[in-house]
Amino acid sequence: MVKKSQTKKLMFSKTAMMLLFVLLTSATAWAEKGDVVATGTCGDNLTWTLTENGEADFTYNSRTYTPLTLTITGTGAMTDYAASGDTPWWSNSNAITHLELPEGLTHVGNRAFFLNSFIQSVTLPVSVTSIGESAFVSVGSHTSKGCTFTAAKGSKLTSIATDAFRSFSGNVDLRNCTSLTTIGEKVFEEYRKNTVYLPISIRTIKKDAFYSGIISYKPTVRVSYKNSVLYVNGAFKAFSTKAMNTVITSFLNLKKKSSDAVSICQIFPDEIKLAFDESDHSFVIANEQDFTNMRGYYSQSINTYQSCEGIKFKMINDLDLSNISFSPIGILHSFVGHFDGQGHTISGLYFADSSNYYGLFGCVDGANTIIENVTLINPVFKHSSYNRSTFAGGIVGEFYKGTIRNCNVVGGSLSNVGRAGGIVGYACGNGTKSIINCTVVGTTINGELSGCVVGYIGSEASTTISNCLYDVDSNEKICSSRFTNGGGNTPLYRLNLGSGVTSDALTYGNYNVATQRSIIKLEANNRDGYEFGGFNSDDVTIENGQFTMPDKSVSVTAKWEAKNEISLKASMIDGLCWSTFYCGDAGYRIADGEEACAYTATVSDDKIILHMLGRVIPKGTAVIIVGEDNSISMTRDDASAAEYSAVNDLKGVDLPTARTSLTSNDSYRLYMLSNKNNNFGFHSFAAANVPARKAFFTVPASANARSFSMVFDEEATAIRQLRKTVAESPVYDLNGRVVRGNNLKPGVYIKGGKKVVIK
Repeated sequence: MVKKSQTKKLMFSKTAMMLLFVLLTSATAWAEKGDVVATGTCGDNLTWTLTENGEADFTYNSRTYTPLTLTITGTGAMTDYAASGDTPWWSNSNAITHLELPEGLTHVGNRAFFLNSFIQSVTLPVSVTSIGESAFVSVGSHTSKGCTFTAAKGSKLTSIATDAFRSFSGNVDLRNCTSLTTIGEKVFEEYRKNTVYLPISIRTIKKDAFYSGIISYKPTVRVSYKNSVLYVNGAFKAFSTKAMNTVITSFLNLKKKSSDAVSICQIFPDEIKLAFDESDHSFVIANEQDFTNMRGYYSQSINTYQSCEGIKFKMINDLDLSNISFSPIGILHSFVGHFDGQGHTISGLYFADSSNYYGLFGCVDGANTIIENVTLINPVFKHSSYNRSTFAGGIVGEFYKGTIRNCNVVGGSLSNVGRAGGIVGYACGNGTKSIINCTVVGTTINGELSGCVVGYIGSEASTTISNCLYDVDSNEKICSSRFTNGGGNTPLYRLNLGSGVTSDALTYGNYNVATQRSIIKLEANNRDGYEFGGFNSDDVTIENGQFTMPDKSVSVTAKWEAKNEISLKASMIDGLCWSTFYCGDAGYRIADGEEACAYTATVSDDKIILHMLGRVIPKGTAVIIVGEDNSISMTRDDASAAEYSAVNDLKGVDLPTARTSLTSNDSYRLYMLSNKNNNFGFHSFAAANVPARKAFFTVPASANARSFSMVFDEEATAIRQLRKTVAESPVYDLNGRVVRGNNLKPGVYIKGGKKVVIK
């Protein structure tokens, strides 16, 4: 029998054993995590704990250390410590070999891990947005391989303070920090060795970011990029569609007590929407849509826009922007980079609103910026209502720094602005500006302050104009204010040439120009249906087809005589030969023996009414000719047609003429005789030029007629019905007029090419 006291002892023993078991079990679990050495707080919501991590003890400076892990838990910002010895784990700094930072940490405090030189690795949580001053000084410097510092994927880090990684040893991998744009001064001061990986977002490394102090340290610095063109300090560096880490160490020029500043730019072809030519490192503008994409790239918001002086654009074709809603490149942001037109033209530029800068480029900046080798044809830039604080230039509206060379502006106008110039509207700022080998011809320049090449140069601006040609008919001054004359600037005078006359003078668009005292050689080109009779001019004396250009504009015409005998080519349609004809200088008679007849025409609704004219065609009268043969001979006969006039809606041209000059800026549609889809008649004509000696008519574009059927004297007329009209050989009087009716008065008439006497 067990006594009561014994029972109590037994129960105590069992309880003690159970408690010992629990304690032993807990101790075993705790031992796996390491013994807690110390703990405390390091921020309003942050706790730190030092635990033994089970690694082998090590000796440093004759002292043995048990390796520790520093674990920080909680959320928010760490405390900024004024001195290295202020950190609560300072007394154990040399023993810390591992550091664990929590997700939710937002700021790594100043001097937080100063001289924690045995830490082997650090993973920066996604939540950290800033690293404080001297936070990781000398971390990894006493480990055999250095410390591996890695920012977690999706990192929100935006700033790193001075000396944050001073004397750090190992690799710092910031490639996941895609919100980080700047590496400040001395962030990596005396960085010991290995590699710094910078993210794709880095744009600036400030001077002395890798300051080396007494000893010159040369870590490898790499920039991450993918599917982009990489520029460093304004120069092309690399292009790749794969993820790459390009070395940029040489640009830093690492040396004792200094490192150079570096600017980094990455351009993404998918963003700019242009093809990239790796052979010359340029983005290609092949058509009007490419130009629109380029302009759109420089119109992005400030958050996505990238400015890069190394970026290069090149044109590979002429562009017509008539059907594009244009606005200048670089209004929201200044254009920096290199634009090469490669000798091509841009036409159809039109911009009229209330912006401040007008031109192909609105505002241009950048010491290395170049705009070259492009010609603008008839650009129109104007403020919607006059504003003296606006600037218009054919090439650039407002010019701060850079070079413009080999650019031409031909025709067009710059108006309703404060400062206007053919090439540059307003040159301002203290940066160096050069305008070289540029030409302005035929441009109307109308500003409060204007010049043919540059409108106005600010008092602080350093602007040189060299070897430029300027049309004195556009503006009498090269610039309205001060500029540095680099020499070679020369006025141009216009050479106004009559029809059929060409010369060896400089040609820009439709303008012929020459410098004073240049020798101009003239040539009379073949003019269909005319014979050349010499040159005429009231301004100069022409000998042997040449003259010396004076200091004024010159007009030259040619003496042309209409040929006495011409042969008109016609096109056969269903057995009859049709053509149109016009001569503004002489009348003609269809040759005797030709089975042909001339008609005038009037337009009504969707039909054209043919009126029989006969065999005589007065000068300046456009006609339709119908005959039996595809070659219709005609003889000059001014006398017979001298008194003849005809009702006629047909018009005509003596020389090949641009369609657009005949149709009132496309508000009228032009129609010419043709056969389209087996439908013979007058059809809308869209080619560039109307051939010489052809007739046409125009109607308002709003009429929307596609073609006009032909009606003979108010009766629908088929092609075969016209054959009968020709074959019947109408009767003419001796003046070539058709005599209608059967009862002819006594006299002499012509029928079938023979005289008929009526008594």
